[in-house]
Amino acid sequence: MNKTVATISYILSGIFLIVGFNKMFVYVYHDLDFMRKNAYVGGDAYNYIINSNYATAWFVLAIGLAILGTLFLIKESIENNLIKTDEKQDEQKSEEEQEEVQKEVNCYKYI
Repeated sequence: MNKTVATISYILSGIFLIVGFNKMFVYVYHDLDFMRKNAYVGGDAYNYIINSNYATAWFVLAIGLAILGTLFLIKESIENNLIKTDEKQDEQKSEEEQEEVQKEVNCYKYI
């Protein structure tokens, strides 16, 4: 599940990066409303300021999701290492228990 969440997070991060760059680099002001792209008010400078704020917001979202995806991958890696460590400890315990049982069996042979 961690890899799935991380993958979704990275995909959304990429989408948000694209949207942010679109806000930053695509600007068309036209007198006709349906021809405008990323134009909100009458002045060019105001539209650039608005678009820069939008782009910053999209970039922050993208970075946040990338960090979230990385944290999920780190969490999965830690969990996998803990499971492997537990399995090794269980194997060592079972080997020690088998040795103890074998010693007891050997002791009873001589009685």
